[in-house]
Amino acid sequence: MKTLFKKKSCYRYAVFVASLSLTNIWAIEKSLPPKSLSIPTTSIVFDSTPRSPLSSRLPKWTWKGESGRSGVFRCKLDNDDLTKGAVSVNKGEFSPEKPLSEGRHVLYVQELIQGGTWSVPSSRELILSKREAVGAPGFTPGTTSFITLKFGKNDTPFVAFSDKAHGLKASVMKFNGKSWVLVGSAGFSRQYINEIQLAVSSTGIPYVAYKDNSDNYKVTVMSFKNRIWQSVGNSGISPNQADDISLALDPHDQPYIAFRDLEVGEDITVMKYVVPKWGVVGTGGIAQGAAQSISMDFDSSGIPYIAFTDRGIGSKVSVMKLVAGDWENLGSPGFSTGAADRVTLAVSKSGVPYVAYGDMSQGNKATVQRYNGFGWEPVGKEGFSEGIAYHTSLALDRNATPYVAFGDGSHKIRSTVMRFNGVAWETVGPSGFSSAVAGDCTLALSSLGIPYVAFQDGTFGDRATVMKTGFDP
Repeated sequence: MKTLFKKKSCYRYAVFVASLSLTNIWAIEKSLPPKSLSIPTTSIVFDSTPRSPLSSRLPKWTWKGESGRSGVFRCKLDNDDLTKGAVSVNKGEFSPEKPLSEGRHVLYVQELIQGGTWSVPSSRELILSKREAVGAPGFTPGTTSFITLKFGKNDTPFVAFSDKAHGLKASVMKFNGKSWVLVGSAGFSRQYINEIQLAVSSTGIPYVAYKDNSDNYKVTVMSFKNRIWQSVGNSGISPNQADDISLALDPHDQPYIAFRDLEVGEDITVMKYVVPKWGVVGTGGIAQGAAQSISMDFDSSGIPYIAFTDRGIGSKVSVMKLVAGDWENLGSPGFSTGAADRVTLAVSKSGVPYVAYGDMSQGNKATVQRYNGFGWEPVGKEGFSEGIAYHTSLALDRNATPYVAFGDGSHKIRSTVMRFNGVAWETVGPSGFSSAVAGDCTLALSSLGIPYVAFQDGTFGDRATVMKTGFDP
């Protein structure tokens, strides 16, 4: 006699009893009602805190198991084979015995089930970041201004700046893993520049846009291709003198620029490059008065958004998006409580726009707002920084967690990075972590979500320094 199992569904089986005849033929004698077999499943739920990147080298993972189970767990760090070398714990928490190294660490956990079996492993990743300079501090040849920082392919950081050592012309450098090196020639613009913006394509090609003194302060855009810097279209592409330039690439690496046209009511013009020329994007006036502090970004479908302060509405913040070829307000124009300074815009992968700015209604402290589909709402407390926030810069991680970097007025204008943890704003690493005054703070996040900040470093005569923040070395 033999018992046969016939699978009916993922966890349910029908049971048949059969006997073998003298002629070696199995015959079904009876069937038993279908039964559910206990398959160990995962039910471990990790807590959402702490959040990466961490400033501690001894993080604590916490979780909850399934009610009614043993409450006995086995854990292993950075290895999913828990059959050997795992640590047994009787409650839902684990901390390493020794400080962890910088980088990515994953904890794997199983819960003991009756009968000596273990649940399917659950895991949670944490990223540890060390506070240190990226390469040498003060790495530029001379004083810098208008610093901007972006990541390129393979998490390569790039900086662009006005280079005093080369006649205030445009220079771009990147970090090659050991040191900062020039991208092409130093001071590659024809004459000195005012303002410079940087963007890097998905294939690692850097683009810059700047006010071109050699062409009556119009906007020129250049890219580094075939080992040389070359104009994207003609030089001096704006119709008139321009100010408050913003450069961004859409999801297809198509370059766009936005700027304040100084001879057309100081309104905003947005242009897009389609080979072989630049064309105006959208129609109609954008700002109600003179626009300033312009910032542009795209959602994942390629729709452009622009944020700016509008002097026609008390220099409050407005955001617009392109809809069917026209620029339309997103929520109410001038939605900030008071006037704003240094507006930066970032749009999440799900299409939610965020803005950060120095909030004059809060003593020039930092404020972040987001659009909820109906209107703008503060993210946490308005004016959340401890003191005045100079040169606010905003970035979103892959989970749409907002980060803000600024020169911290409560810490002698040294660099501070803060993020919103879902309840309140918290510092990432120590406040005021730079060694001296940090001018022109600009923030970018690596693919792991580690904050990098570029700034004019007062310790090195306003040469550029790039630092990442986290635990003390």
